[in-house]
Amino acid sequence: MTIRHVPPPQWHAFLDRFSREHRAWLATVHGVEHGRPTTRVPSVAIRSVSLEEDVLDGIVRVTYGNGLSLCAPGPSAVRVQQTDDGADCALEIDTAGGALVRVAFRATARAEELDGMAPCELTDAVPSFN
Repeated sequence: MTIRHVPPPQWHAFLDRFSREHRAWLATVHGVEHGRPTTRVPSVAIRSVSLEEDVLDGIVRVTYGNGLSLCAPGPSAVRVQQTDDGADCALEIDTAGGALVRVAFRATARAEELDGMAPCELTDAVPSFN
C-alpha cells in the first residue's frame, strides 16, 4: 500500500477525476473530530467528491446515498491510499480544524479495468414507462 499526497493546486482536478472514476462505488464514509469518530456510514454508493472553493477556506463535500453528504470545511490535506498495482483504496481529507473525512472502498480495482457502469446507473439510465 502507498499513500499519495495531492498538492493543493491539483485538488479540484483530482477530485473531479476521482468522482468520475468512482461514481456509485460502495464505500464506508468516516468522519473523525478531535480523535473521536463522529460519523460512520457503511456501504453507501458514492455520488461525488467535490471541492467548493466559493466558501471561505473551501469545503470538500462527499455526497453519497440519497443526496446526503459529509463536509470537510477548510481542507488542509488530500490523500489517496492505493494498492501496489495503483488501485484506489481510500480517500482522506484533513481539515484545518483537525477533523478527518475518510472514504474507504469496500472493494478495490483500477477504474480502467471496469466497464464504467454501476448497476444503479444502468437502471437510472433506462426510462421507465410504467
